[in-house]
This record gives sequence, structure tokens and C-alpha cells, in this order.
Amino acid sequence: MRVKVLRPFKDRHTKERYAKGQIITVTEKRFKEINGGPHGALVLLIDEPEKPKAKKTRK
Repeated sequence: MRVKVLRPFKDRHTKERYAKGQIITVTEKRFKEINGGPHGALVLLIDEPEKPKAKKTRK
């Protein structure tokens, strides 16, 4: 899922710094970890991942 950084932070797992306004891709689990910290919401969800649609077949 793609998210937009609301406040600058340093990712504790990758040691990478993210600037305000930057767009990054994270997993749903990582999104919850980042926003679940004591500093509040650091990223904002931009778009939901699209779920693949099942194809209908005709016989």
C-alpha cells in the first residue's frame, strides 16, 4: 500500500529517513506499526491495494 509521510521520521527497521510529503510503499502490518507508536500518526494511507477480481468464464 502506498502512504504519504505526514511528519519526518527514521524507520527503525531499515534505518532510512523519510521526509514530510514523501510517498512510500509499506505493508499493512508495517503501516500499523508506524502509526501505532507513541508519536501518533506518521503516515497517511493514499490508496488501498486492489484485490484481484475473479474472472467469469462462459461455457
